[in-house]
Amino acid sequence: MGILHTQPLSERAVNSVPWNSDTADDRAERLVYEVALGNHLHLHPRVVEHSNHLSAACLSYLRARSCNCSERFAHGMAKVASPIDLPFAGRVQNIAELYRVLSGHGLVREQQCAIWRVFNQMIAADLVGPLRRPDALDIANQAGFDTAFLEQWLQDALRYSSARRQREVRLEELDPRLDFMRMDWHPIRQLQNETRLTYSALHQRRRYWSLRLREAHKALGGTFSEVEHRLFSPLGRAYLPWMDTRRFFRANPQAPLVQQGMLAGIPFLTGVSGVGMHTHQFAKAMAIDDVVSTRLVAVAYLLPILQHSICEVWLSEMEQAPQALDSFSYQLVLPGDFPPYTCGMFSGQLQGLFHALG
Repeated sequence: MGILHTQPLSERAVNSVPWNSDTADDRAERLVYEVALGNHLHLHPRVVEHSNHLSAACLSYLRARSCNCSERFAHGMAKVASPIDLPFAGRVQNIAELYRVLSGHGLVREQQCAIWRVFNQMIAADLVGPLRRPDALDIANQAGFDTAFLEQWLQDALRYSSARRQREVRLEELDPRLDFMRMDWHPIRQLQNETRLTYSALHQRRRYWSLRLREAHKALGGTFSEVEHRLFSPLGRAYLPWMDTRRFFRANPQAPLVQQGMLAGIPFLTGVSGVGMHTHQFAKAMAIDDVVSTRLVAVAYLLPILQHSICEVWLSEMEQAPQALDSFSYQLVLPGDFPPYTCGMFSGQLQGLFHALG
């Protein structure tokens, strides 16, 4: 793709930059590499195939659901495609676009946004809350989901909510989004809260939109779908047609892991990834057991839009919060056949490429 080049594994120099380096150039070069790598992965056959697999599982749930009740398939799709307040990257605007994306004809970015909406606006409400369906687990089983995993998710939500409210609660009392989807009991959600600072209210609509230009996205290997070509920002058609999470959150410089990352030259943007945590949670719920491919999908989704760094995505897949970043390296996180990071790989280009990050 021009910016990245592939070398044999024997020539990898993942740790060629000293991990005790805290220079701005080091972090800048690594971030340029990570965003360019994310764009490379966004079109990589392994990542596309895995994202298609996840999307197909969601579509199976929607179809199984329509067979188990009087609600037509299109009505269920309409619930998932209902308008959302925030202009997330990868959003679609209608049922036809949603079906196309879940059927394997959208970008990874669009598919992952659609999967999140299926869980957030459909599956969660089927499992808990005042409109929960008693047959939700049966539907999930018909769709090939791991119902034992979903049952554990429900038990975790019940246990946490009961402790917080200091009384026993029922599934009907849970809020699908706050009590189920947020997963406040999970160590990685707690780590996200520790490593992230909020410095802008989400209701301030003027701050939603990215200040990056489309050309800046393309300069690091980014692409756009047909839908994204039609979408536009109120700032103008030259700007990216989605929100920039960095305008609301930033990594907490007082958090121990963030401090370690800064000293080691490891980029942190907005704290440990909640979306990455959900990506792995969804894959497990859908009985899709390929942690590495799921990680690559999350990287392909979140790095090109500068929502997270590789380290933030890598941390999000863990079951327990680590105390140190000693084990982190690109060689650990990425399979050997992906473009490596080498010191000085952007020699003579860094200033212009770093400007493309916005």
